[in-house]
Amino acid sequence: MLEALSDLQERVDASTIAHGSGRGDLTLEDSGFEDAEQDNQKFSLRPEMFCRILRPDFENVGDCESDRLTSLTSSASEWASATAVLSTKNCCFEEAEMSKSFLFGLVMGLALLLGVGVGASRLHQKDSEDAKHRAELAKYQAEVRGATPVQPGVLTQRQRIHSNLFNYYRKEKPITEFIELAKASGGIVEVDSLAAWSPVLTDPESPEKYFGELARQSDAVIRGRVTNKVSQITEDEGFIFTDYDVAVTEVLKDNVADSVETGATITVTRPGGKVLLDGVILKARDDCFEPLPANNHEVVLFLQFVKESGSYKATRNSGSFELDGSTLRPLTNVGFPPGVLRDVDSFMRTSRAVSKEQRR
Repeated sequence: MLEALSDLQERVDASTIAHGSGRGDLTLEDSGFEDAEQDNQKFSLRPEMFCRILRPDFENVGDCESDRLTSLTSSASEWASATAVLSTKNCCFEEAEMSKSFLFGLVMGLALLLGVGVGASRLHQKDSEDAKHRAELAKYQAEVRGATPVQPGVLTQRQRIHSNLFNYYRKEKPITEFIELAKASGGIVEVDSLAAWSPVLTDPESPEKYFGELARQSDAVIRGRVTNKVSQITEDEGFIFTDYDVAVTEVLKDNVADSVETGATITVTRPGGKVLLDGVILKARDDCFEPLPANNHEVVLFLQFVKESGSYKATRNSGSFELDGSTLRPLTNVGFPPGVLRDVDSFMRTSRAVSKEQRR
């Protein structure tokens, strides 16, 4: 049908150009076929144009007069049907074009939303990474202040002696093997010693009995303040220890082998500490032996003499205390029997009394 319409239109246009518009127009009303109108559409063609277009085999207009009405009827019907089909096609084409435009806009909108979402996600991820990096840097800067710079295997003679006191902390792997890993993850290696199981003590005990036994096992009992500390890796690279310089403010029990005087500075070695090696901070901690405070608080220490180095070590894990005003804080996570720990004044009276008894 569309091909017929197209062919008809081409013939009309060609005939119009060839013959001009000198004759009168012909309509369906002129032909007496008023009922052939489709939606009030009229066809205005001259008679000779119909003859030339519909019956090109006729020589003149007169020859086609007998066939004119039939041709008009048929052509009008075809023309109306083709026009309706063309109108439907145009409508469908317009709807298809509108659908394509809508889909294109929808796809572009979704792509834009997706791009914005991905960009926001990447920005949030970058912000999180920056925040994490800043936190790691702040932690590193805070920790590095108290770290002792060291070199592997470089120890003083005193440090070698003290290192042998902590061989029982030996690990499956040397702590120095974690340096390369630490460089990519904040620059800090932390090694904790698993504390031995400590039973819960439920039987009450008097302070005199508890601290009396502790003083008896000790070579010296002193009160003082930490003035300096130096940490080092043990020779087997299994752990870290720290040598503390302690300024003595009171001698509760003196060492008969090497007398300690008030005002003197003694060295106390303890497990745990912090060193700086190749830009990496290595930390080791044993909660049974917490670090001695370097905050100008006084400490009371029950000590055993290390004759080879002229230094001291803790008599046992429950023999070190921090004095913070009226508060007594044991420097260990080991439990004490009920009734042993009271306030600072009570603790000092008991410690002086039992230490004096040991001097006799």
